[in-house]
Amino acid sequence: MSEIINIILVCESSDISALERSLLSLVTQAGDFSLRIHVKNIGPHAAANAPVLAGWQARMGNADTVFYCTNVWLTYQTQPHLTAHAALRDAMGQICEDGDSFTSWLHPGDILLPGALAHISDLARRFTADHLAWVQGAAGHLDEGQLIAGSVLRAPTALIAQGVCDDHRWPALAQGGMFIRAGLWRKAQASLAFEGPEDITPWLLWQRLARQALFVQSTQVMGVFVSCAKEPSAHLKIRRRRRMQRVAPEAEPRDTLQRILRQGPLLHHVITNDATGAPTAIIAMDVTAPAYHWARQTDQWHNDLPEPASIAQQRIATAHGAPMPLKRPSEKTPNSPPHRAMPDTTIFADLPAYRLLLRTINAQMPDTNKLMQHPLYAWLPALRHRPVWQASRIWAWDQGWDDTDHTEWAALRALQEMGDVPQGTSYVGFPWAALIEARAETTAQAQRLRHDFQSFATTVPRAARRITTCQHPDLIAHLDYFKHAGVTDVFWPYTTPEAVQAAAAMGICLHTIPQSARAAFYPADQTQRRKHLFCKVDADTVTLRQSTFALCPAAPQDHPAALLHAIAAGAIPVVPTDADFAPLVGHDTLWRNAVERWDFATKTQDDLSTHLRILRKKAEKDAEYQLAPLPQALAQLQLSVGPETLGCGIHALMARHADAYRALPAFPAPRQISRHIRIYHLGPRAARSPLGYAPFARLAENRILRVESPAEADIVMTGWNRDLAENPELLAHAFESNPGLRCMVISEEPLWDTLWSDGFAARDRPFVCNGREHSYRYLNHMNSDIFAFTHIPYFLLTSDDYVPRYISMLRRYAHISARAMLTKWQTTIIAAAFVAEHRDAPEFDFSDPARDIQGLSGYRTRVAQHAKHPKIWRMGQGWADGMPPRQTLPDWHLDKLARLQGNVRLCSAYENTHMRGYISEKVFDAFAVGAMPVCYAAPDHRLHELIAPYAMINTYDQPAETAAAWIDWFIPEMANAESWLETAARLRTRLACADAVAMERQRIATETLREIDMFIQTSL
Repeated sequence: MSEIINIILVCESSDISALERSLLSLVTQAGDFSLRIHVKNIGPHAAANAPVLAGWQARMGNADTVFYCTNVWLTYQTQPHLTAHAALRDAMGQICEDGDSFTSWLHPGDILLPGALAHISDLARRFTADHLAWVQGAAGHLDEGQLIAGSVLRAPTALIAQGVCDDHRWPALAQGGMFIRAGLWRKAQASLAFEGPEDITPWLLWQRLARQALFVQSTQVMGVFVSCAKEPSAHLKIRRRRRMQRVAPEAEPRDTLQRILRQGPLLHHVITNDATGAPTAIIAMDVTAPAYHWARQTDQWHNDLPEPASIAQQRIATAHGAPMPLKRPSEKTPNSPPHRAMPDTTIFADLPAYRLLLRTINAQMPDTNKLMQHPLYAWLPALRHRPVWQASRIWAWDQGWDDTDHTEWAALRALQEMGDVPQGTSYVGFPWAALIEARAETTAQAQRLRHDFQSFATTVPRAARRITTCQHPDLIAHLDYFKHAGVTDVFWPYTTPEAVQAAAAMGICLHTIPQSARAAFYPADQTQRRKHLFCKVDADTVTLRQSTFALCPAAPQDHPAALLHAIAAGAIPVVPTDADFAPLVGHDTLWRNAVERWDFATKTQDDLSTHLRILRKKAEKDAEYQLAPLPQALAQLQLSVGPETLGCGIHALMARHADAYRALPAFPAPRQISRHIRIYHLGPRAARSPLGYAPFARLAENRILRVESPAEADIVMTGWNRDLAENPELLAHAFESNPGLRCMVISEEPLWDTLWSDGFAARDRPFVCNGREHSYRYLNHMNSDIFAFTHIPYFLLTSDDYVPRYISMLRRYAHISARAMLTKWQTTIIAAAFVAEHRDAPEFDFSDPARDIQGLSGYRTRVAQHAKHPKIWRMGQGWADGMPPRQTLPDWHLDKLARLQGNVRLCSAYENTHMRGYISEKVFDAFAVGAMPVCYAAPDHRLHELIAPYAMINTYDQPAETAAAWIDWFIPEMANAESWLETAARLRTRLACADAVAMERQRIATETLREIDMFIQTSL
């Protein structure tokens, strides 16, 4: 009879690839044991994960599925309301009700290496429950593709039982690789440990277990665990330590280690292996001497403790004086699979996570490889012969890339780092430039690349849209390659109307992409005078970075790479007077504002030097560097077409093509209507209603039809009721010719609703048009669920550009340390930035305490006025900053980010109105530019779901003068930097989930259409 091993997988993540990678590492374990996997599907992504788990359950029940152990069972429970803490408690309680099998738990992304469960099964056979009740193997981690085996932490049972292993007095135990017998769980009443605070539950759990049984460790590397790789921040450690102190078993916790040392030798129990790697005995190692030195280093030592000379330095003895008896000797090699035919291909090879798992296994060190033989190794040579990288709907050939394919490789890497690809689309990464160059060559390398392409083209699954990037100028002559691979969209630096037409004839859409500059992004710091006035654009990167201007005498449309090389280096391009920017990516006005034109044909270089020197002096005379127009436009170009944003345009196109959700039965048509709902958008504010934005209109296009006249419409739609009052004649004529016409206002702006809309609660309202009274439906944040977000606030979804822009900018802080972040804040040019219109009229202090609604436009103006720090920066209409109205800018949002990026410590994120669920782009802007946001949020405000307390300044319920003084005197600490970086990472993860973005947009479109349907039906 084979052993049964239980694994609990607590799934609260939206990362399907991580979930499947964990499951694959389990179901491909080999050995003489049965495996039961139980998944607790919890959290906000439970509904999206349920179909995936159902598919896995069906796969497990498939007669063709090959297991390398005796059997595998997969069960799951979908409980969205549970936390991970409660889910693990319930699952362990259920599984450990009876029996005495080993149980462990994983989180998505954790994997068990081959041989891990065979090792546990072998231990269960060889040692009785009395001798081995809980055991932990070593945890490894991946570093640049190499598996690094974790060392075994010395954790004596006596220290664990007394709570000394708290990461302060003694290193704490990790959760990864821990296996516990069911009998010990019941005996220790381990479920009671979950009644304490969540962050100290493991510490309480280990104490309960250690008081009932010896803790034994194995040197075998069990797996790669996400939780083991995460180091908690300093402020979290402090908070956890304080909670531990409140429940510590001893009155003087710092004396506990000394008291234990006085009682006798401190023993650490480990498993020894024979020459073949089979476990032979549990031995007790004397670690008194290391404990003595540890106590001296951590100031836990008293002079009355015996001197170390009286303590054995290293005494190794087998437990109980003899090797542990074997429970049931194994009759077969535990790592060998059951006697089943070895298939030519694996049933799991079609799963996206399969190759990632193979790569992790292949990263093992040679000596580990000898101990962990596994059937998966039969397919490892495929990594060399068919190297296809796949994850998150990105398919890429990961061999044969060279400098020829620089833009193609940079686009692939940028997209990989941005996170998920939206459902309904896929990205195809291949060295197209090298393939096109090899078409006419007869070398062995060229023939191999052509063969690789044929193999790769048959591997990539079909999708509604297949998108790729090609940088070869002769793309049009080789469109057959892309057609053969099923590509539907190609990003190309050389698009022309003629090329677009030629590609369209073959069913391929061309899109313009900037060539990737080989130079790394180097922001233009206009506060530092550059060493050189100008240089040629083909100069080395160091010279370019030290030059204010870069001479680009060739036409930009002919040599876009040179222009982008200058932009990446932060040098202002000087281009010919007849330069045409239409073929280039980005707003044409922005390009014209970011370059200096010069007649290279008729004017001398001395004239050019004089002209550029005058320009630089003029910029230096500006009181604030942000006013210099050329550097400011250049900074915007760096954000829109620079190397860091190469994947943003691709990601935005994918969002536009992510139409898989439209096929879902999310928009049921009302019974009375058998055609599209005809909608007329009235006035300029109609663009500020949900269906006025392209992302939501795309999702609703199968249900609505936009018409050009109100007389043809079923509904007149706008975003503010002022549009109804400003168009009386147009509406009067429409009502006469179309008596069934209805009017609807869907307002996204609480400022309009609370101040200028005659109230905000009533849904049905009258208005007078040419002396006749009509009614209209009025929806907003307060009286509808349209804007009540689930994952991502509404405004971020109104453009396809916002989410990829935020992901790209937040990516800068993915690998920065808290210390470096603190140093950055201490050296910023701007102490605090206030970017908002100056408003001081009494009406802007509107208040409705019953609904906890408060106007903040006047408040944030007063805070900005009272702030006295010399480095305060105020920008917006009404301030003396000389800035044009944002409506006149090519991209007001890009302008704001470009002015502030990397230059500000605190950034005002005050909304114009405080209400529980209203969050716009402002707090995300603060994180994108690397600043701590200054907010106004009540304790129950939904902002706290996104931002940690230490990552922001919250002036809720404080007078403006007090808030301004806090901003003036605020000095960020290490806890602020750590919390800010953790929050930035969480925001990036939230935004990078393409499915969450699509689902949130679908929810908004669905709710909007539901309201329209209800309005039409009640009017019939």
